[in-house]
Amino acid sequence: AAFQGVQLGFVTERRLEAFAGGETKRPLDSLKVLLVPHVTHLSAGARQGLTKLAGRIRVVILGDAPAFDEYGHAISGAIPGAMAMALPGKAKDLSEALGKALPNWGIKPLVPLTSESGQPLFGVEVRAAGHSGTRVASICNLLREPCTVNVGGPSLDLISGRKLPAQFTLEPLQPVLLRFAR
Repeated sequence: AAFQGVQLGFVTERRLEAFAGGETKRPLDSLKVLLVPHVTHLSAGARQGLTKLAGRIRVVILGDAPAFDEYGHAISGAIPGAMAMALPGKAKDLSEALGKALPNWGIKPLVPLTSESGQPLFGVEVRAAGHSGTRVASICNLLREPCTVNVGGPSLDLISGRKLPAQFTLEPLQPVLLRFAR
């Protein structure tokens, strides 16, 4: 998701157990989607928390659903309300699948980042935030080769002072800090 320009968080099994018991502290009070990536063991309390969350937000099980409790005892059955998504063998394939699914899940990045052909982009990290009525984004190409990106509109690179068009080439490991027009 860091390659998709959306805010990331982490939810522990203990937080899910507390949520099952009625606690709604951060980050569980602000989640829109929770990805559960190939979790093999899950406590009964955390499973209850996921089931409760699945009634409020989109819970996506990536790969196989948990098959064991925290003691290694087999459990069966899907988590009610959760959707399953195949877990591709390569990170690039997962990034592309998530990039295509995010709009269907109601997730819109603050700064859309796509390839020059408009497809989800792998290997380029973007962190964005609203600031003083505008948007700023830190973007870095983590690949070994330059790549052309589209950020949806013109911007100013606050590091170099250069004005950039919506589509430009990012060199490997050369971050840009962009401010977008209001």
